[in-house]
Amino acid sequence: MPTITVTAPQGAIDQGQRDALMKQLSDTLLKFEGASTGNPAAQAIAWTYFQEAPSGTFYVGGEATSSPRFKIEVTTPQGALNDSSRAGLSEAINAIVHDVIGEAGSGFNHWVLFGEIAEGHWGVAGKIFRHADIIAAVRGPRASA
Repeated sequence: MPTITVTAPQGAIDQGQRDALMKQLSDTLLKFEGASTGNPAAQAIAWTYFQEAPSGTFYVGGEATSSPRFKIEVTTPQGALNDSSRAGLSEAINAIVHDVIGEAGSGFNHWVLFGEIAEGHWGVAGKIFRHADIIAAVRGPRASA
């Protein structure tokens, strides 16, 4: 049950860019978690949010900036990613942002922040879901041998 929240200045990108960004981010996160992007169950639990902050509310070094900055928060269950997959995901997100949005003058137009929800701290449908439960829900029932 991964989530991605992108926070950006209002009007920084158009609807087509937003749609492309959010779809690519969602699919890429699923890939790095080991889920198939063609799996409807995996897609159903990969939630993304795009939040716009009012113009004039972004600051860099304490100074208002006219150059858009994006904060991308990736939240996964504990154990869904390891150091290697987080590094690969960060690199992939960087490529997506640069492809969809473009590179800021310094190249630092976005931050990627990773957070993990501790095992046993993810609730769904009134129940606690553990990482193994999420994997089982995505994979569905297995045929008997």
